[in-house]
Amino acid sequence: MTALELYYQNPKICQYCKNVIHVTDGRAHNARRKTFCSRSCATSYNNSKMPKRRAEKEGECSLCGVPVSFKRYSDGRYYRRRFCDVCYRTHGVPVAKATKASLFATRKTWQSARSAIQKHANSTYFSSKKEKACVVCGYDKHVEVAHIRPVSEFSPEATVEEINRLQNLAGLCPNHHWEYDNGLLELSEWLG
Repeated sequence: MTALELYYQNPKICQYCKNVIHVTDGRAHNARRKTFCSRSCATSYNNSKMPKRRAEKEGECSLCGVPVSFKRYSDGRYYRRRFCDVCYRTHGVPVAKATKASLFATRKTWQSARSAIQKHANSTYFSSKKEKACVVCGYDKHVEVAHIRPVSEFSPEATVEEINRLQNLAGLCPNHHWEYDNGLLELSEWLG
């Protein structure tokens, strides 16, 4: 009796479709090693055993209410983030409620504190109903948020929310923003 005849007396059965795994290359020992009759059966079986990954979920920051996406562990599970990145960095105090002095005191660098103020200004401006275009030339492909009254002119006790009031923010294209920051442009005629 040949090896093929012996194999077909007691053949290996596919775990998914329960059909006989056929010898395709003339070697019965290769068919004995297989668990599935095809890649399609292997994929269907493994997909039915493994849970589908959930889509990224979103929640809200417990302090400021900004939408916060959940993070995923390497094994596919999610964990809920309680704070947005900005509030998390200020150790539980929303950036909007922090004073200018406390923000600069708790950050490692001056630039880090300044970036937090700018991020809050961007979120305030872009979530408002103000036109998202340069107030000078109308360019709307890339708009930067500028402070009309500079951050440096506010007292150390001023909160970030006061600094970033909508009345103190203007949308400018990169060129006009640079000109304004360097004293080459006066915004009063366009803001009227």
